[in-house]
Amino acid sequence: MIILIGLGYYGLQKFAHLSFAGKRNLNFLNTSSPPKLIQLEGTKSKSRNFENSKQTICDELRVTYQHFDQLQKTNNKLGLKLEIRFENKHIQIDQIIYRLRYFIKDSDEGEIQTYLVYREDKPEIPTLIEKSSHQKGKLYKNLEQKLDVEKNGEILYNEIGINQQVNEDNTLFLHYINNQLMGIQGLHLIEKISQNIECHFQQE
Repeated sequence: MIILIGLGYYGLQKFAHLSFAGKRNLNFLNTSSPPKLIQLEGTKSKSRNFENSKQTICDELRVTYQHFDQLQKTNNKLGLKLEIRFENKHIQIDQIIYRLRYFIKDSDEGEIQTYLVYREDKPEIPTLIEKSSHQKGKLYKNLEQKLDVEKNGEILYNEIGINQQVNEDNTLFLHYINNQLMGIQGLHLIEKISQNIECHFQQE
């Protein structure tokens, strides 16, 4: 009876392993002999430690990159240029709400910088009024100048995504909303192995 239960348990474990092999790389089953409970517990403990390491790294990176304006100041001091991948800025100038959007689009020619200007004729209903490629359009530059130089408006919402070079082999993608870090993606050294991390944070 004990042997039958053991074989049944082993069969279920093997089936589960094969079913999820595409999703996980945990090779803790030895097909030549049934797994021992101690081996499974050890693997689970190692997995928990690995996830804890990821969470610890997310917490540490959040402290380092928490605010976009501080990151800009640090990069300026070090002579580093931010690689902006996209930006979505809602501004209000002369009682009119505009949306300035910038992103990098892939094409047969390679990466193309794209600049869009929307105007909200009705709340939350934008109308595209300018589109330009490779460089900022006339209206886009004019609105930025009014906002930044003349202080003639205000920023209602600002979302930005950047690539931050950490070292020669490591670049992190950072996502900010209204100056606060919302997410991190990229490779990071975890337990002496370069591992992909993905961190998400709540807005304060």
